Amino acid sequence: MRSIVSLHDNDINKIGDHETQESEGGEADLHKYFAGCKKNAGHKQFIPVDKFTLKHLPERYQDKDLYEYIKIISNQTVRVSVTMTSPHRPDVWPKTTQPYPFHNMSDRRNLRTGSGRVKFINKYIDGFKQNGIIGRTDSALC
Repeated sequence: MRSIVSLHDNDINKIGDHETQESEGGEADLHKYFAGCKKNAGHKQFIPVDKFTLKHLPERYQDKDLYEYIKIISNQTVRVSVTMTSPHRPDVWPKTTQPYPFHNMSDRRNLRTGSGRVKFINKYIDGFKQNGIIGRTDSALC
């Protein structure tokens, strides 16, 4: 059985706009990749979010509302770490011939990291979704 992946029309431009870092050494190697990042010279001046202040923004962008927005968004940003790929992952993005990332790597167990954003949070207790809705809903069981 193949996975069915659907995209909204406005999401189609996001195809291929993803980055991951693959590590054969697992968590222990992540600092090596951070230190050796050649993609963006500015990464050497990376500021951890808990140290980030208004003064870190370029002077013309030192606006309190912008700063607060950045802090709020940073609280929704997460690091994603996986070591497995579903054997049901599609070969290509829907309605394209663009290869789906890692579609042919379900037999490998290398650590892959990337980032993401928390959009929804579902709470499960004893395997049942706690969403305030009485009766069965999508993803009611975990």
